[in-house]
Amino acid sequence: MVDADDRRNGLQINLRASSLRWFWSAETRRLPALHGDVLLVGDVGSTLAVGDVPASLVQELLHGGPYEVDYRRTAARGWQTHPDLHATYTDAAFWAMYLLERDPALHETRIRAVSPSSG
Repeated sequence: MVDADDRRNGLQINLRASSLRWFWSAETRRLPALHGDVLLVGDVGSTLAVGDVPASLVQELLHGGPYEVDYRRTAARGWQTHPDLHATYTDAAFWAMYLLERDPALHETRIRAVSPSSG
């Protein structure tokens, strides 16, 4: 849930929440960044996006890591892995969106958890 007046009220940009929203929903990438605090809610498949956040997502956001960002230039090409490791899912989401914004030739990005021993 977001207060529509957050930016107008001078609240700081919330880059983590903005990166997650842009990564999860391509339709929102044309929207401005989120400002202020954000409350994540789940979607139980109804017309209203309410409910508990899935436990797997809570795990990823709070306790996961490290993560890699993969990318590919076309849907038919294989995935390539960017060399940087990211400590949190939100850091990886920011980097995934940054790659898409900076390289128009990229088709898509994804985030993958990496076992600590292989990273």
